[in-house]
Amino acid sequence: MGLDPNAQPKAGRKPRRKVQNKPGQKKQANATKASASRNQSRRATLPRQPYVQETYHPSENVHFETPESWEGRHVKLVNNTKRVYFSERFSITDAHIDALISVGADFCQSLRSFSAGDAETGKGYDLTDAAIDRLAKACPNLVHVSLDGAVQLTDKSLLSLFTNCPNLVFVHLSGNDNSPGKVRGTALRKLKDSPAMAPKLVELKLSDQSEIDERLEAAMKALSAARKDLLIRAGNTHEEYGSIHYWLGGKNKFEFEVYGGASGMGFGPW
Repeated sequence: MGLDPNAQPKAGRKPRRKVQNKPGQKKQANATKASASRNQSRRATLPRQPYVQETYHPSENVHFETPESWEGRHVKLVNNTKRVYFSERFSITDAHIDALISVGADFCQSLRSFSAGDAETGKGYDLTDAAIDRLAKACPNLVHVSLDGAVQLTDKSLLSLFTNCPNLVFVHLSGNDNSPGKVRGTALRKLKDSPAMAPKLVELKLSDQSEIDERLEAAMKALSAARKDLLIRAGNTHEEYGSIHYWLGGKNKFEFEVYGGASGMGFGPW
């Protein structure tokens, strides 16, 4: 049966029309698909899910958001406190750590988590190795320690934590992208040679440490090979040319690079 050239489309149905791609539209679509495929591949190669900090009852958490909130510390800091954290707006100093320690032995023995500083605001700048050493010795049951933007801290701080806090699970130490930290790898080499030191450590996060020089990278690789289950995340968080490396089992399992910080790209909570 032949088709009637004068026939009209049935009601409710529009005739198909050929869609013309705009110049460059097909190429852009293909690039988008390729980018998504690369991102999916990268996610698939992540060595494992990042460590997630243990949660505590609200009554066991103490948060110091501003210097004004510090004034009420004598009421907040009680013997069953498990977690103390300072916000990115709080300029923490050695004096604050000494004040925490002075609360007493029961408080220090109870403390499991300590977080302070911020790489973006630079609020961890004033912390020193001496204060972290006093904290580690006074609070041996620490499990989680995060010292962000602490550009003055060196391997001495890491080694004191590894030596005095046998229950450590997670340690984060960072400088910032404008003023790198001073970790060079000495503490990592000693940790590699001492299996009994910090035996529960599952994640070590180091960022913005002197551009991750060859000595530090070699120390991370050796430690990763010696402690097969330890995930080490390290790198430079500069918004335009930063890169993050994931070490596990002595191998660089994953590397993430970011470019074009001016266009809004960045690391987020890596």
